[in-house]
Amino acid sequence: MPLSFMPHTGRTQFGFSLVELLISITLGLFIILIITGLISAGKINFFTQADTAILHDSARTTFTNIARSVRQAGFTNQDIDGTSAMTDATLSADIIGFDHKTLKAGSPGISSLLENKENFSDVLAVRFSGSGKKQSNGVTAPDNSILNCAGFGVTVPDTTTDLTESDNTKNSEEKRSWSIYYVARGAGGESELFCKYRGKNAWSATAIAQGVDSFQVLYRLENDDHHNTGKGNQGDSKLTSISPFLSAGAIHALDATILLNGVTAAERTKELNQKTYWKKVTAIKVALLLHSTHTLTSAPAAQQFDLFGAGYRLAHGDTDPGTTIDTAQNPVQRQQLRHAFSTIIQRRNTSVRYD
Repeated sequence: MPLSFMPHTGRTQFGFSLVELLISITLGLFIILIITGLISAGKINFFTQADTAILHDSARTTFTNIARSVRQAGFTNQDIDGTSAMTDATLSADIIGFDHKTLKAGSPGISSLLENKENFSDVLAVRFSGSGKKQSNGVTAPDNSILNCAGFGVTVPDTTTDLTESDNTKNSEEKRSWSIYYVARGAGGESELFCKYRGKNAWSATAIAQGVDSFQVLYRLENDDHHNTGKGNQGDSKLTSISPFLSAGAIHALDATILLNGVTAAERTKELNQKTYWKKVTAIKVALLLHSTHTLTSAPAAQQFDLFGAGYRLAHGDTDPGTTIDTAQNPVQRQQLRHAFSTIIQRRNTSVRYD
């Protein structure tokens, strides 16, 4: 039987035309680009949120550490017989700072001050006695109620009653504990905020915050008309007017105006210890500028960070560099997430005893 074929009444399509194929590929690529962008944006948003949380946590931990040290400034254990409730007037101040300085980790105390021209960060040094209990072997061990900035317990100064007044004063000066904060490069080349302290056998320092662009400190002074005469009384009604926050350099300049009548260097040192404006510090303002460890894929616009506000920048920005950071001056800085933080910490212990 012969085969018969029906004639086609319409067009039959067996594939895509070139135009349709190109349109499909273009739409597919466009969808892929959208999905890739969403994934990339999600990844960037994830790292931004994670880095922001890390920076906030780092600032909070750092401020808590510094606040503990500042509130311990001038502490003496009053439970020990014969211990004064306040630091002896002839000893150095319990809080002292320096503008645009850094330190060496292994040197004693603040004896190795160096210029910090990299980020103009400050140095904050806090002194206090410890608290401890005498053990059966006669050694007084810390009870861990007073800690240095590294978290180690601090015991009471090792003073003895058979020392002369001069030796006893020197011993008390040397045995008071330290918590010292400064910025330096860490082992990985990153700028870090270090906590320096005196260990059992040597001085040491440990990093408590990474990615520190600037560490700045200001100080508020008690307005005590009687202070420099050595005859003021704690709780005096004249201690009501509070001066504005000052830089460490401004307080050192005030100390330079104090007239000293001592004949010997030792006498003048004791006299300065009694009259120094550093013993009038009632509160400190601390500011940190921190950056993230991750590098941003796209650099944001230049930012200016005024750590103590625009007013302080206008009044003191030229004399206190480091309190304003402008990323426009360093394009590399734009590649990292940055946040500025500040806090005010009130002192707790009386800093001086008037005799």
